[in-house]
Amino acid sequence: YFNENLEQYSKKLRIIKAEISLDKFGLTDLLYNELSKTVDLVINSAAKVQHFGEWKDFERSNIGIIKNAKDFCNSLSQKKLIQISTASVSSGRKDSIFSEESKNFNPDIVNNLYIKSKIIAEQELLEDENLTNWEIIRVGNICFDSNNGIFQNNWKENAFLSRLLVLVRSNNIPSGFINNEYSFVNNIAKAVLKLSMLEGKQQIYHVWNNNNEIFDKAVQLAPELKLVSPKEFLEFLKTKILNKQTDDIKELLVHLNLDDLLDSHNQKQSFNLYTEKVLNKLDFKWDKM
Repeated sequence: YFNENLEQYSKKLRIIKAEISLDKFGLTDLLYNELSKTVDLVINSAAKVQHFGEWKDFERSNIGIIKNAKDFCNSLSQKKLIQISTASVSSGRKDSIFSEESKNFNPDIVNNLYIKSKIIAEQELLEDENLTNWEIIRVGNICFDSNNGIFQNNWKENAFLSRLLVLVRSNNIPSGFINNEYSFVNNIAKAVLKLSMLEGKQQIYHVWNNNNEIFDKAVQLAPELKLVSPKEFLEFLKTKILNKQTDDIKELLVHLNLDDLLDSHNQKQSFNLYTEKVLNKLDFKWDKM
């Protein structure tokens, strides 16, 4: 994302071929023990992020890996473990407030296998009595690099881009949808690194951008886009389905929470006031569009 020549870091970087879903990452005992003695920080950003698939794949990728990371961080010398989670774990809560203090989520009430697996991964840390030095960083809707507009290589799996492309093609954007947050990937990377350097133990952070301006900009640049009420948007979806024009609709139904979109009283409030305060002290600021 940063379009930077890594040659200058060649003496600092060591790339190791491994399979982190396997016991001891599939490494020899000799190499595993060597790393365990020298590594002092582990950032786990690996995940299966598709919103559909077989449970065994989510379990292996999103839960099995955090278990292996915990074992590694507890071996020989204790290391700090940073677990990159998602704001979507809020789907497993019953109360209307979602903050850095929120912890007791119920994975059994969540149908989305990705979100369910991320809730259980968080529980692996929260319930571990041996590992005392960890952070959970819940990130928001990850979108493009603010400097150059570059997306991830597997862009079709990016929920933001999928929604944006379908909504632009439909020329209809539900008014409630404009208020969703979208966070630049390069900013998230910098925030994660700054937070990982802090001394605090067993802390949860919420890293997302509160400057909701992306769809405002989109409407300004494309005057043919119409802002419609949630109910008007639902009628638009019904018409598409009745006319069997469902290719685009499938993408929207995967990523949109229609219940929250249509019922303003059902909206749950998400906060990251504590994280924003910490990041401000670390001289971190979100880029503008």
